Amino acid sequence: MRIVALVVVAAVIGVVLWFVFHHTKKHPGNGNKGNGKQVVLQLLLLPSGLKAESQTIGQRIYWAGPKNGVRYEFTQEKNGHVFVRYLTGKAKKGVRAANYLIVATYKYPNAYPLLKKLANKNAISGALKGPGGSVIYVRPHDQKSVLMAWPKTNYEVEIYDPLPTQALLTAKSGNVAPVR
Repeated sequence: MRIVALVVVAAVIGVVLWFVFHHTKKHPGNGNKGNGKQVVLQLLLLPSGLKAESQTIGQRIYWAGPKNGVRYEFTQEKNGHVFVRYLTGKAKKGVRAANYLIVATYKYPNAYPLLKKLANKNAISGALKGPGGSVIYVRPHDQKSVLMAWPKTNYEVEIYDPLPTQALLTAKSGNVAPVR
């Protein structure tokens, strides 16, 4: 009887330890934006700092242009995805709330034709024509998130705004562009 009890206790401890260590690997505290990807860099930057980071990492960083009264949080994930989040008020770097405009840049070969095909297949109104020859795709089930791509680029851009109408207005504004 004692052996059975010891085996049961050992099994329970093993399951608890597996859960704790598995959970810790996937969710390393501030190194996570809620999507399971590991953050390798997170900084508050001025526009000139965003430009410098773009040069340092050797890829484009898209944003929605400068805005008054915001701080720009730059986040780079291990997989190469980068995010510019427009923090307002007293929000601090790494805050978990989804109350802010975010412009994400994803390396994505052939982004334009693939996004156009996806939009024409899945969107109610199909692909929207955007500024600079871009294509805009409003996700039918999450209109807070709008995807964009431009011809002859290997980047897909996602604009997230807590206000669904604002995400699309930002995409159509002509302000979404690589940091220069």
